Amino acid sequence: MLGYLPALRMCCTMCRGVSIDWPTTSKILSSQPRKFFDLLSGYPFSKGLPTLNSLRDPVTVQVFKMAIAHDGIYKVSLRTGSKEFKYALRDIWRNGWLHAVESKWDIRYIFASQIHRCPITHQICRLPSSRADACP
Repeated sequence: MLGYLPALRMCCTMCRGVSIDWPTTSKILSSQPRKFFDLLSGYPFSKGLPTLNSLRDPVTVQVFKMAIAHDGIYKVSLRTGSKEFKYALRDIWRNGWLHAVESKWDIRYIFASQIHRCPITHQICRLPSSRADACP
């Protein structure tokens, strides 16, 4: 299955502790993003991604859309948010789908990497409830 595209084989090798360079990864992501992430399912990388079931919750999707649109979520911005939004963010953080980074002034919830952000963006845009103009 991976024989026709050596670069994809390298990505799966990456999951076993060997990294690949960004140009190779970028090339694969731009040409076959769905296949790229499908091949990584079941590897440690995929543990940093939400399940399809979790993306059925509209508040969870709202949290991810905000994190994508604003390159993270600052804790100070939660003062005006709903309790449901705060609980969803807490659950997302506990699952490791967003990471908390502390600074002197605030805590920012971000994706582990831009690579982790990509499949979530693709999945959210494929949801029936998301209109094309609502996708980040």
